[in-house]
Amino acid sequence: MKTKEEVMERLNLWPVVPIIDYDDYRCSWSDKSENQVLLKNYQELKNYIPPKNKRITGYYIYTGEKSNIIVIDLDIGHKSDVNGISNFNDIITNLPIEDQKIINNTLTVLTKRNGIHLYFKYNSEINKKVSFDGIDIITNGCLAPVPGSKRRIDPPGNKKIGTYELLFDYPIQPMPQSLIEVIKQYYVKPEEKSKRGRPTTTSKYYKAMVEGDGRDDNLISWLGHMIKRNPNLRNKDELLPLAEMYSLRYFNPPLEDKIINEKVNSILKYADPPYVNEKGKIINGALADTLISDIKYKYYMGKNYTYNGLFYKEWELTETLRKKIYTYVTTENESTKMANEVISLMHDKASVEDSKDFEYITVNNGLLHLRSNKLLPHNENIFTTFKIDCEYKSDWKLDYEGSNIQRFLNTTFQNNEDLINMAVEIMGMSLLPNPSLFQKHILLMGEGNNGKSIYMNLIKSLHGGYVSAQTTDKLCDKKENKFCTSAMIGKRLNLVDDENDIYMKDTGLWKSIVTGGVVSIEYKGQTPTSGNLNILLISGTNHVFKSKDNSDGFYRRFFILPFYQKFVDKNKLNLPINKDALPRDDFIESNILNNEMYILLGLALEGLQRVLKRHYKFKPIKAIDETLDKLKAENNPIYEFVNDLKKGEYLVEQITGTQFRFIYERWCNDNDKFDMGGKTFGNLIKKYYETKISHGRKYFNVDMPKEYLELLSNIKYSLKKDIEIQPKDPVYNGVQLCNTIKL
Repeated sequence: MKTKEEVMERLNLWPVVPIIDYDDYRCSWSDKSENQVLLKNYQELKNYIPPKNKRITGYYIYTGEKSNIIVIDLDIGHKSDVNGISNFNDIITNLPIEDQKIINNTLTVLTKRNGIHLYFKYNSEINKKVSFDGIDIITNGCLAPVPGSKRRIDPPGNKKIGTYELLFDYPIQPMPQSLIEVIKQYYVKPEEKSKRGRPTTTSKYYKAMVEGDGRDDNLISWLGHMIKRNPNLRNKDELLPLAEMYSLRYFNPPLEDKIINEKVNSILKYADPPYVNEKGKIINGALADTLISDIKYKYYMGKNYTYNGLFYKEWELTETLRKKIYTYVTTENESTKMANEVISLMHDKASVEDSKDFEYITVNNGLLHLRSNKLLPHNENIFTTFKIDCEYKSDWKLDYEGSNIQRFLNTTFQNNEDLINMAVEIMGMSLLPNPSLFQKHILLMGEGNNGKSIYMNLIKSLHGGYVSAQTTDKLCDKKENKFCTSAMIGKRLNLVDDENDIYMKDTGLWKSIVTGGVVSIEYKGQTPTSGNLNILLISGTNHVFKSKDNSDGFYRRFFILPFYQKFVDKNKLNLPINKDALPRDDFIESNILNNEMYILLGLALEGLQRVLKRHYKFKPIKAIDETLDKLKAENNPIYEFVNDLKKGEYLVEQITGTQFRFIYERWCNDNDKFDMGGKTFGNLIKKYYETKISHGRKYFNVDMPKEYLELLSNIKYSLKKDIEIQPKDPVYNGVQLCNTIKL
């Protein structure tokens, strides 16, 4: 539990006056008092020594301009039958809904008699203490106990002690203008003397008026003043009760209800919002500004977002925005042209440009800066598009040992520290991707029941579920990928499971996304634009993807995280096929997501810091490099072709390149393989067979099945026997292929 000193420091409640031995100062602080000391900051508080044999039991906030604090004290029980809380609720019921929300969401303290202290930011219009109906306004040097303080309930002499408890730990809000106007009505107006000694009132609005004093005009003037000071107050249902209350308090006799109603209607005719000109026409730019402010709107790369109090949530349809615009204008001003122009202006005015915003993520307890791990309050000025459903805790490591997430990583990656670190770094990098530096598509590779799906769900949870799921074959198909990029906007991760048997037809768009290049972005019914996608591609698969592009450059775009461990039901562990398997924990994923998300987040952030220090490069791991080299060989159709020929029972001598190419075309047709083309075939086949020259012509000696012999004529061949493979430098890691065959 936070101490009162920690609460004061966090909420910036300075300066304060110490409460000594539960004493009760009735009003304001005076530097002439021997027992009162004004402490301006936390350092002065630490250095303060109370009087001898005395102790500090709390602190008073010194209200007013110095502390930037006003406190509204709602008393219960000070006087018989007076309930300040009930009376205050009756007052604010007549205020605009937006202002009521502000009042109900500011710092709130439960007092020693079960009353309430509402904290607001200082406003110079409320410049003196005022009391009415069990409601006290504490400002300008008057004192209010801070949360955690203890005082006597009924001093002097009474030993019963009461505590001021933090009831609602909300940010301290500015006091709404409508509430300020209500409070000002209760000021006791002192008479001031003019130069000639005649008394005069301090305000033309808050004075008693009788019939014949111009009550009608005064009401109109006051209503205009209220609307000008409070732009939200433009609804008759909200303005009429305030007008009735004003009439009852200051007019003798009060105006008739009919007259008040007419005056309210009259003022509302002239109280047009700032986006309507004197002729009643819409000012498109001003309406765009109003909407941006009211709905807290942002526009990012073709998508609309509104702030929900924590982060910016995507609006799926522009039509929703158009309908919202129509709620701000009268029927005669509605038009598609006007709405489209306002939308276009909103796009320009609220466009997100600052890439620094993407260094933040939203968590339950604030905005987290990913590079520094600094936690800030939620802020609508920083553009984030998802929330992780957990709090950030800097001390997460205290709970890591023995946790479910530790057990999952250790078992899934077989206690291999390098692979565990790699898995953690991938999770962290997904929060702050940088494709222009990383330039890789991550493949989570392994057969089923190996923890791969759980790992992907954990990564997804770190994005609040707000991820893209565009499949790789779709990205590599020009007929299908037209709108793929627009679906990725606003997201940091493209996550797809079970991407097996993928053939990448056209890798142009895919390469641009992986390397952070410029791509075309198109929404249905809109003109295409272009931009860079700041997104990481992760796919779960059993095999590396296949493509007609088998260059080293193509394979450099992949990074493989292998999943070797198999998990099965504990009742099947005794089967021979499961001799190396581990028992499956069906609840480990839910236990992590429900109870250990803060540990998962802390772990991912630690991995991200390592990636940032290495400039988005991973530490080399021999096992991963060897796996990729082997897969490169196996994924090469010419390698498969050579491997099939090697199984043949005949040796063909002096086959020409043209004949060899003819056999390859037939093999591709028989096995439904993609023909890589003559030039590629010619370059790659030389890696597997030694070229010989006879009579000025190049030829090869090739193993071949009988069915392909029939396709050739005038060739020499013989049945293989006592075949000895002569080793040559391997083309791919761990793969030695037949280059010459000796009979």
